[in-house]
Amino acid sequence: MKHRHITPIILSCIFLMGMGGTMKKTPDFYKAQLQRIDLSDGVSEEEAVIIAQNYLLENGYKDGYVISSPSVGTSSLIDGCWVVEFPTTFSVRLQQGLKWLRAHVDKKTGQIKSSGWGPS
Repeated sequence: MKHRHITPIILSCIFLMGMGGTMKKTPDFYKAQLQRIDLSDGVSEEEAVIIAQNYLLENGYKDGYVISSPSVGTSSLIDGCWVVEFPTTFSVRLQQGLKWLRAHVDKKTGQIKSSGWGPS
């Protein structure tokens, strides 16, 4: 039984590697991503997320919203825009009844055309 100590070591390594994906990202991380965007070819879904994440941080929405896990799709409200939706934290849902914050990102320029939060 010379391998009985290997299992705890392997499990510890897997746990620590998994923690890297869940570590909280800093505002500097998001700013660095924003600096890499080239708007000359329009804005992709991934770039729209980065733009919206920075918009939230710059406007004081870092607390209460899950900035790291938004959903993105084509806006049905504003032509030529992506809609990026950030879920709220559980405490915001309980205290304010809000479930999301949305930002509409222009697909050509990257400008935020509209933003707002809501109950459903």
